[in-house]
Amino acid sequence: RRVLFRSHQLTITTEGYSPQIATQGNDIIHCTWEDSTMRIPYVRSVDGGITFDTVRDLYDTTLFEKAILWKRIIANEHYVYIFFRDDEGNISNLSRSIWMMRSTDNGAHWETPRIISAKNSTISIIGAALCGYTIGIVYLSRLLKKRYDILVSLDGGNTWTRNREKLPNSPEVRLAITPGYFHLVYVKYGARKYIGGETRYRFSKNFGKSWKKDVKLTSIDRFSSYNPTITATQNGFVAVAWRDGKYGSISDGF
Repeated sequence: RRVLFRSHQLTITTEGYSPQIATQGNDIIHCTWEDSTMRIPYVRSVDGGITFDTVRDLYDTTLFEKAILWKRIIANEHYVYIFFRDDEGNISNLSRSIWMMRSTDNGAHWETPRIISAKNSTISIIGAALCGYTIGIVYLSRLLKKRYDILVSLDGGNTWTRNREKLPNSPEVRLAITPGYFHLVYVKYGARKYIGGETRYRFSKNFGKSWKKDVKLTSIDRFSSYNPTITATQNGFVAVAWRDGKYGSISDGF
């Protein structure tokens, strides 16, 4: 498997999968991915994707002995963030925690990685969202009981709090943020697990401490909707898209 970055006639390749991308302004593009040879691969374009810098591995051998998993990258006009989960067996037994790396100069230099969640708190990172200095990270915290939580920072990543209100029990929880609001979409399945799912939306006015009543976005029928995604802008625009079986196996709903 290879990760390909294509812009006009440029292709950069490396052994990897699950690419993640974030943008700043009109010209800066940041990318990371899961890789078989690099722990925290990173590449940047400062000309809108026409050219890319040399691929770098941000991995620190003094902190990590084993794999680094579930990388997520987000950016705004102030910072670029990479979040990831370390694997079991790392130095000081700091296993299965969420780590953060932050850049204040558009990805040229990166702060030392630091832990922002409790030890053994994270199975996987589902996604991350950013608006101004407000950040939300959705993650799976318990595997057997399938508990999903949200980690919140209101100061650009300096301090973090885990909300006590758990998120819906769905592997397809997605988060977006507008000023003062958290927006959540997820798939709620029927009695038969992962069959007959419908996409639902809810929002929070207190950074995810509590949520307003769900709004069902798709019809209850014999077709499943799944793989929802949500995006939002700082002026309050929110858009949701998903895949829906009623339009065929490879079609989308909106």
